[in-house]
Amino acid sequence: MVKIVVELENSAGIADANKLVFTSPVSFAIRDGKPAAIEQILQLQRSFIAAGLSDVWYTRFMASAATTNDGAFMENYLTNTFPSSGDFSSGDGLAFFLSEYGANGEDACKNLHHNDIRCKEPGQQALRDASQVEYNTAEFKVGVDLAKSPSTSKTGYFYGFSVFQWQDAFWKCPGQICTESQFGIQKRASHLAEGTIVGGKCGIPANTFRYPVVNFVEKPAWQTTVDAFTP
Repeated sequence: MVKIVVELENSAGIADANKLVFTSPVSFAIRDGKPAAIEQILQLQRSFIAAGLSDVWYTRFMASAATTNDGAFMENYLTNTFPSSGDFSSGDGLAFFLSEYGANGEDACKNLHHNDIRCKEPGQQALRDASQVEYNTAEFKVGVDLAKSPSTSKTGYFYGFSVFQWQDAFWKCPGQICTESQFGIQKRASHLAEGTIVGGKCGIPANTFRYPVVNFVEKPAWQTTVDAFTP
């Protein structure tokens, strides 16, 4: 895919300043005795070089990974672990950002309260919400502070993070408490609006179809996100 894009750019005479930057998010798993995400990124590097795309790798690639690790861990990882891995510091350094960053309420609660049994109890949503706020606040502070560091600093390669995620994935475990449904900074509200699709176009039958539109309300972690990105 990268080769195709590069060939299209060259054939169209796209100026270097307007060419695309590439990324490919990897897991934050520990593999082959290397720190989290490092072996996965090194495999990408080897693939790019083998495909004759070393120039793209060293000038137009931004590494990315998803993680829920706490702020203290990520500060050490971004300041010390990543820059000392591979040849990531060569030239201007391999740019890096966190494609998913944030914790779900249950796991945040367990991490902060040492696996307290209340973290899974249905009646303890307020505890889970408060734990998500505390955990995300510490994570986001590290992410924002390091992303703002001077380009000449040790963490100048770090470009910040994307918040995971916009809303709770309530459809993953309807009627239950599960970690997958608690990553959001918004949750489903009780009121549902309704939309319509008028048929007769794009192969849709001529009938008019109705569908629910889910309304969302902010969770406590919403304000944490707003505060983190406020200049």
